[in-house]
Amino acid sequence: MPAIKRALAEAEEHRARKKAEAELREALRTLEERVKIRTAELKAEMAARNKTEVALRESEARFRSMFEHSMDAMFLTTPGGRVLAANPAAYALFGMTEEELIRAGRQGLADPADERHAVALAERVRTGRMRTELRYVRKDGTAFTAEVESVVLGNEPDKLFLIMRDITARKRAEEELQRS
Repeated sequence: MPAIKRALAEAEEHRARKKAEAELREALRTLEERVKIRTAELKAEMAARNKTEVALRESEARFRSMFEHSMDAMFLTTPGGRVLAANPAAYALFGMTEEELIRAGRQGLADPADERHAVALAERVRTGRMRTELRYVRKDGTAFTAEVESVVLGNEPDKLFLIMRDITARKRAEEELQRS
């Protein structure tokens, strides 16, 4: 009788082992399938990320080219008037190097006699943008009138983008036309 019990116990143990092995094989198959699916998802995510990174680099290159080659002066500034970056047209307009423009900031560039600056700044604070004519002073001390557009960068409220165009010649022509 003990031999029969032992044989039955061994048979039961064998069936249990076979069942456990089958369950393990099924778990392994399921895991391998899940790994394949997740690997495919990750590859798709990586491809999308790479595509986005390429598009971002191309966009940055286009912006950099526009910034560097624009005929208008362009500035990246803070709301407090600190110049973070300027383009070559800005250097030429003010007769300054980039370092000098950065050191000067808004206070060193704006004509202190032009009271419209305060009004323009208040407008930009109120609406996030402004467009007006203001007077500025070059490094050599000559004043000029500029058409200025400024906007708070939507995703970076601590940065402003400013475009400036010298309109002194246009203003003189308008004055001469009015006199004649």
